[in-house]
Amino acid sequence: MMLAILAESALRCLILGSVVWIGLNLLRVRNPHVHMTSWVMVLVASLSMPLLKHWTTVSVTPAALPVPAPESLWPAINPLTGPLTEPLPSSLPSDPGTPVAIGGAGHAVVDWLAVATAIYAFVAGLLLL
Repeated sequence: MMLAILAESALRCLILGSVVWIGLNLLRVRNPHVHMTSWVMVLVASLSMPLLKHWTTVSVTPAALPVPAPESLWPAINPLTGPLTEPLPSSLPSDPGTPVAIGGAGHAVVDWLAVATAIYAFVAGLLLL
């Protein structure tokens, strides 16, 4: 969780710095005072992003459907034989508690959060050395 927050904040800081750099170059700002003020503001905003992340969280609740569900669906019609008489085969099990075999069940699941944390810890330890 903490690594995800840091990664998201780093991406936001990169985008913010890029926007400020492009803005300063497009406007051809040459005043060192304006450059210093801009980059100090970028630094303050970048350092405050992980702290302000939870403050600006917006929760969206799903609203009720605007149109009620239909009473019955139109029957499937085969252009050659007419309406479909036999039921369609279901891919779901008849019992709700029965496990379903998914295609490719033999693949191993990789915990990407653990891999990213291990890489992060390795690089941090290397830098500390």
